[in-house]
Amino acid sequence: MRTRSAPTEMQAAASVAVRQAFTGVGVEVLPAASTGDDAVTIRPPDGSIIALDIKVSAAPSWAWISKLEPTANPTIVVADRIPTDAREHLNARGVGWLDRRGHLRFVAAGFFIDADVQPSARPGAPTVNRDAISGRSGLAAAAALLLNPDNPLGVTEISRQANLNASSISRAMFALADAQLAERLSRGRYRPLVPELFWALAEVWPRDRTTTGLTAADLKGAQLGAGIETVSSLGWAMAAERGAVSWGAPLVLTGDYPTLLYVPDETAIRSALALHPENKSQRRPGIALAVDPTGLIVANRFRPPAVPLPLAHPLFCALDLTAASRDREALEQWTPPDGFSRVW
Repeated sequence: MRTRSAPTEMQAAASVAVRQAFTGVGVEVLPAASTGDDAVTIRPPDGSIIALDIKVSAAPSWAWISKLEPTANPTIVVADRIPTDAREHLNARGVGWLDRRGHLRFVAAGFFIDADVQPSARPGAPTVNRDAISGRSGLAAAAALLLNPDNPLGVTEISRQANLNASSISRAMFALADAQLAERLSRGRYRPLVPELFWALAEVWPRDRTTTGLTAADLKGAQLGAGIETVSSLGWAMAAERGAVSWGAPLVLTGDYPTLLYVPDETAIRSALALHPENKSQRRPGIALAVDPTGLIVANRFRPPAVPLPLAHPLFCALDLTAASRDREALEQWTPPDGFSRVW
């Protein structure tokens, strides 16, 4: 079972880590006794005095960062791990950060630091394996848990859903649990830890896309086997921005914005390109294809009223939105319809 450090313990440990990080890059840190036990005050080379406002999170999400309130003193976020998208969000907001895996960034009044520092694992926190989510089995295991956050799943169920070997799913689940991204329960079942698991999955989510010359009308052709007439069997599914908008995400898309469809395998993409190769001169909205990296997208499709194409689950649309800053802002404001859980 997952254990969480008490807030006071995390704050104290964060203060120690910040002192060590600034000292490691040659910045003077005033003695703790003169500023309070957990307070940190630094003296940059220009001799000024800067008191720091330290915020702590195990793995800050986009939403958590957005809720940070401005303070009188410069803020620095300390976390066990800060994913790339979270770093960009912090940078855009002018907030400093210390990733305990070994990087410090701080900007204040002409004073700038962006440097690798000595890693400093939080006391009691496990070492996070950078490969906690790897390969199709890792992606499928993480996604399956997030699809059912309130319904703990076992290895057999996930392997059956993703059509993967049970042993590979078992290894993937152990890796997630060891990285504290999932919680081991009784009877071999696992429960996701959210939003940490979502953002860890977003960090490694495949972004490969293949542009085609397909049109919406072409998708009805029997040669493609897209299966857009029914969602009761395997078939292509719309995701990314257009999929998210269909589920109610607050994005405004122009008429020529491309459509992304997930397909079962590379064979489907080759067939589409053979029949409808990319035509860069066409002015109509393009259709891009991507192979479902989990096996779960094309097997779990939806057809809400007035939506022309089968949709991927909101989870997969949300994962696609993490690729760009504008889309992440919409993701922050988006809660999927009733019947689906928000895990970001």
